[in-house]
Amino acid sequence: MASQISTDDVFKKAHDQFLASLPPNERTRLSSCSSADQLLIEVRKLEVVSKDRVRGRGFIRRIKALSDGLKPYFNSISTMIQSNPELTSLVLGGIQFVLQLASNYTTFFDKLTLNFERLAHQLPQHDLIVQLYKGSHRNEFTERVKASLEDVYVDTFQFLQSIARVFIRKDGKYKHRPLVMASLAWQPFDTRFDEMLERMELHRNVLKEVVQLDQIHAAIGERERTEKARQEEEKERLAAVKAREAQKVERALSEAIREQLLKASREAEDARLEAEERHKQDYEDRQLKDRERYEEVKERLLASDERENLKCTNERIADMKDDIEQERRVYSIDRIRNWLSPPEFLQEYEKAVDIREDGTTDWLFEDPRLENWALSNPARSAPSKFEQECLWVQGNPGYGKTVLAAAAVGELKCIIGNETNDISDTHPGVFHFLFRAGIPTMDSNDAAHRAILAQILQAHRQDLDAIDKFVFAMNEMSGGQMVASKNELAELLRVFSTYIGRYYIVLDGIDECRDNSALVQDLLKLKQDSQIMILLFSRPNVASLFQTIPTEQHIFVGRKTSRDIEVYLSKQVNLLQEQNLLPSTANTGKLVSHLVTGADGMFLWARLMVSFLKSPALSRAQRVEAIKRVTLPEGLESMYDRISDLIGQGYQAEQHFAKQIIIWLTFTIRRLTVQELQEATASTNMEESEPEDIQEFIQRVVMTCAGLVEPEEMYSPAHGRTSSFFRFIHLSAKEYYASQENFTISSNKKSFSITPWNCHIEITRRCLYFLTYKLPAQPLQGSLGSSVTHDALDKVFPFSSYAALYWIEHLQESNFDIVRVAKNNDFTTQDQFGDLLLALSRFLSQSFVLMSWIEASYVCGQAPSFELLQQWSNWAKNIRELHLPQDLDVNKLHEDVMELSCYLKELNEYWGSKLITTPGCIWEEVTAFTPCRLLPRIGVLTVHSLVTEELSGDYLSTKCLCKVSESTPNGLLVGVLSIWPSRDYEKFTQQKSKDVSLKTLRNLSLGWVARYEIWSLAAEPARIVDHRFSLDSKEVWLQMGHSMCNSVEPGEARGWGIQFPMAISASVRMFTVLRTLYCLKPATSKPGLILDSSILAMEVDGSIPTHWSPDHNPFVRAGDSFESSYLELDERFERGDLYLYWISFHPDDRFILFVGQDLHAPSTAAVFHIQSSKKLAAPCFNCSKLNAEGSLRRHPEWSRDFNQVKVIYHPTNPLLGFSFAGLLYLWPFKNNRHPCVALTQIPKCNSLAAGITSSSQSP
Repeated sequence: MASQISTDDVFKKAHDQFLASLPPNERTRLSSCSSADQLLIEVRKLEVVSKDRVRGRGFIRRIKALSDGLKPYFNSISTMIQSNPELTSLVLGGIQFVLQLASNYTTFFDKLTLNFERLAHQLPQHDLIVQLYKGSHRNEFTERVKASLEDVYVDTFQFLQSIARVFIRKDGKYKHRPLVMASLAWQPFDTRFDEMLERMELHRNVLKEVVQLDQIHAAIGERERTEKARQEEEKERLAAVKAREAQKVERALSEAIREQLLKASREAEDARLEAEERHKQDYEDRQLKDRERYEEVKERLLASDERENLKCTNERIADMKDDIEQERRVYSIDRIRNWLSPPEFLQEYEKAVDIREDGTTDWLFEDPRLENWALSNPARSAPSKFEQECLWVQGNPGYGKTVLAAAAVGELKCIIGNETNDISDTHPGVFHFLFRAGIPTMDSNDAAHRAILAQILQAHRQDLDAIDKFVFAMNEMSGGQMVASKNELAELLRVFSTYIGRYYIVLDGIDECRDNSALVQDLLKLKQDSQIMILLFSRPNVASLFQTIPTEQHIFVGRKTSRDIEVYLSKQVNLLQEQNLLPSTANTGKLVSHLVTGADGMFLWARLMVSFLKSPALSRAQRVEAIKRVTLPEGLESMYDRISDLIGQGYQAEQHFAKQIIIWLTFTIRRLTVQELQEATASTNMEESEPEDIQEFIQRVVMTCAGLVEPEEMYSPAHGRTSSFFRFIHLSAKEYYASQENFTISSNKKSFSITPWNCHIEITRRCLYFLTYKLPAQPLQGSLGSSVTHDALDKVFPFSSYAALYWIEHLQESNFDIVRVAKNNDFTTQDQFGDLLLALSRFLSQSFVLMSWIEASYVCGQAPSFELLQQWSNWAKNIRELHLPQDLDVNKLHEDVMELSCYLKELNEYWGSKLITTPGCIWEEVTAFTPCRLLPRIGVLTVHSLVTEELSGDYLSTKCLCKVSESTPNGLLVGVLSIWPSRDYEKFTQQKSKDVSLKTLRNLSLGWVARYEIWSLAAEPARIVDHRFSLDSKEVWLQMGHSMCNSVEPGEARGWGIQFPMAISASVRMFTVLRTLYCLKPATSKPGLILDSSILAMEVDGSIPTHWSPDHNPFVRAGDSFESSYLELDERFERGDLYLYWISFHPDDRFILFVGQDLHAPSTAAVFHIQSSKKLAAPCFNCSKLNAEGSLRRHPEWSRDFNQVKVIYHPTNPLLGFSFAGLLYLWPFKNNRHPCVALTQIPKCNSLAAGITSSSQSP
């Protein structure tokens, strides 16, 4: 009875600790759940499950797996402990509670159910314990089982507590944390969850030991009963012996007297020895007592020293615990930062803070609407509209909104810091992001999420619960992506919005966000059930803001900045006068008044005007005259016209240089680094000149462009590092030059003008010039002097990556109305276009230049844009109607472009993956196997075709299903293995039918043929072996059940596919088809070869899942007839009845590696030992479980694509490594004590190139 009370206390304490960890307002939501069926009913009511039928079924399946796994556990508790029956409902209620908490976040709900599924796989097999306990055999380890049951209960509630902490608000105070956690250093969520799975594995082992002990106990009992029977027989035999001995005693009675005398003598001797022994024992006892007294005194003397040492040890342990916790926290934060991958958002903010003039922007903080907004506590009601929680500051381009936003961030930090006595730069209540158009890392909703979450992480880096929320979001059950996805970012920000209480978000440049509508919708979701306050800055043209923010929450900048502009201009005009750039007699007050009038509230106009006045091309009198001419408000266009006029007054070389800079900054596909821009604008004079210093180039750009552009440092995703760039002083400058009419004749109304069409023509010509004359027309490996990488190419040949990747896109922008230009005799356009065609013709005429360009493109990680080139060639069919240079062969040029576009497509289709990894092979085997008229034939390879005739016959398919090949290490022999299905199978895969019968499918497995060829490559290729044999229909039928499915590739036309594992050994003497091993052996009776075969034994000790019985075929279980949708890949994956496996030979032909994938059990790796001396056989040598069931759930596309297992063998040691389902495994396969070890995650595997194919096309 006492034991039961103690056990109930353990269970109650676990539940009470979970309850105490919840805030009071959340405890009311926690209720018991009567049964697993009731849990599933409640889960199905959740919106996240009901709104998506396909995903909902997956959620239910995972949750049911956990509830099914817990049923035997609860039966064990009721049987062995007879505890309170409410224990089951409390645990199920806790599971229901955390599911309700996570149901608002689809991505997090998915992660949670995946964790449930992993937990279900690790739960001990308690059903065996119930059977054993009810039996007659019980042993002293029963208490150990009861303790294990208690530990599982406690671990389950600790897991639920960790989950709940991810979703509850920050204001929930934890009254009690589990005592076991108080003595341990903090660990992130994923570490704690993995440790829990390890503890479950420990409980599993305990139960396994109990089962073994029960079996041993039964065996011992049986042996004891046998021994008792034997002893009874022995006792009867001894009684008979004693009877016979008694008769002998009677005969020996006469000798009794003699024996008595002898006995007396022995007793006297024994008495003497006994007296000596007593004396010796007394001596030893006295010695022992003396030693004990000595040890007692010694212990008392050392006790005080030990206590002091123990105190020091405890202090060191406490310090170590703090160090470990700090190290884990720092490591987790670094992982989270890498996963968030935030942009370099602080640079823009700090720059805006630096250019703010003292004494400005105060008008914004004196506006009552801002004050009311900052202090308001609005109710969160309408989900599609903002209310008082959002304030929109809007203004036209150039009104200083970015500086206002930066000032607002600082002001809010000061206000909140005064209220909380915290004025740190990273105050946890204010987060910001400034959008930048045209910069991929700064112009998207996704970038804002990353930046804000990075600030939240920095602000809460000491908050272990906050770190747990990040770790939970990025745990290994995610999709396997190295950085956070869009949905993960959005839901994580929602979680923190309900956690950190009231906080402020300041966003500038909403109009520069390329997906600002999605941004607004995300902000609307954030305001629900949170205390977020939002301050937005943008132009007035953002429709989504007009639709969602009430008019009373609008602040228009307008002329409110005039006072700030006057402060700024007064300082600048006085500075100009001090620098002797204005006459000393000039009335600075009147000059400032003129400038303030012209600015009309536009800070940018004032800045540009100051830059204009500082130009050395103006005299002091001209500066004064320019200021006095400003009598009315001017727009930015007038200012840009004025600056363009100033540029036009310079020398012709300076005008040309400034125009080139503006063209490249306005119309490039991506931003150019300073080095790339220097190369792009360099002189095309073929005479070598001394290169210009980079600092001199930067200074020349700034001075020549009259203050329109400025340098900056920023991270470049294209280059993977921080680089120097130029940018316009404001986005409006780029818009000014980009918005010129698309007119091909320069206007005479402006001294400086450009048009988009002219600019793209110029950029295309410059790219072609660089590729033709600057990039070496030879393998890049020799030119770089090191390994060919994107970074090395850019360092040695700046501008090469841009020219190689984007000249075709700029060429596409050179299109125009050919008929109109020809009809209007627009000779200017025709001349410019003719020059471009001449440059293109020169480029295409040099075959080695084309080779170098193709290599450079793949070095940069992209295939040439063959689709755009084909589109341009289709447009260019009618260019013959134009007046083009006489030395230009238009027909040949058009033919060359068409041929090049088709070849580039073919090249990428057959060699794309190879060229991405090894671009230099374009100079080797690529052009040998895939020639082109425009490219040179490199004489390093001679190609001989090994393609043979197709098998013919009325009963075979017209093309093979799949084909693999393997060459010997010396390259003298090549083995080719192909599979030819039946004609019935081919017809079935080409037709569309709703219903499928089991009989029809069975018939499709008949009549399959395999063909194995060996070719000799010693001189001219010759086929020396051509063996054809029928495949066992039972094996084909088994494989159809394993993997035959519809719609293999998502997004393509529906088609049938089947995985068909094949492999060829390095000696080409052996090969496998499905699970059958074949070996070519010399014939004994006559010359030639015979083919021996052996089926790999897959049922060895039950380690490999039993998918090899005909009864296991899912087609049989489906019935005699079923709909074809039953065989769709997504449906099969959802049911989990796909079974895939792969086979690979060891290089020495002694071993075979088998890897099998099961969606409902741990996947398996096995090594088979090939024995071919007599009868061919391959017994199982070693087997190991793979912890990949979770990986397969995280990487469903890996299974759907039938991806291959990549294997590598150690050259000398019995060690192999292989990639499987996104994980890398290492296995010392000859050591039975060491299983496969998963080392790390790897990127998504490429699709299987051979051995797996859709029936609609052959590889």
